[in-house]
Amino acid sequence: MIPTDPRKRIMCLEWLMWQMGRVGPMFGQAHHVLEGTKEQVPYAIERYVNECHRLYGVLNDRLESNEYVAGSEYSVADIAIIPWVQRHARHQIKLEDFICVERWYKKLTQRPGVKRDMACLVGINL
Repeated sequence: MIPTDPRKRIMCLEWLMWQMGRVGPMFGQAHHVLEGTKEQVPYAIERYVNECHRLYGVLNDRLESNEYVAGSEYSVADIAIIPWVQRHARHQIKLEDFICVERWYKKLTQRPGVKRDMACLVGINL
């Protein structure tokens, strides 16, 4: 799931690093401040919800001209990002506001392997 062509490989790894350095930490913080704390901290909620919106926008812009996150091929970058996008409601995100992300999400969730793997996440509080 990592391209062998050097340019495609670099693009895939760049987006994988984007997921690891931005999406995972920021969406995870949003989960925590929105659902994991007893005390509601308006500053934290605003910060992480706004950052989620910004990151969905970055992803939407990327998918506007690409079928998959790293380009024309399904890759580990898609695999790493989709579980977070599955939790879009927890980030206070409406996918219809990000039409390219919504298209990508619907396409990926029809893949048999993604369906199987996402079924494993049911009941897991990520």
